[in-house]
Amino acid sequence: PDRAHWKLAAEKEVQDSFHKMGAVSDTTPEELAAVGGQSGVLPMKAVWTVKPGGLKKCCGCVCGNFATKDPTEQV
Repeated sequence: PDRAHWKLAAEKEVQDSFHKMGAVSDTTPEELAAVGGQSGVLPMKAVWTVKPGGLKKCCGCVCGNFATKDPTEQV
């Protein structure tokens, strides 16, 4: 039963923080090849916490520091 709560927390994070915001999308093999294959994909990790009251929370973190940047890009 405890795993079910963690699964719900992960599904909520994926929906709320990635799909609803338009941050991720399904990728075709052609699109994946255009960014350099698997090496062009940014890594991601999940942070799992238990909030006060026992609420289980999952937070997906994409490692943006691995992204290549255009040196002429202005911040």
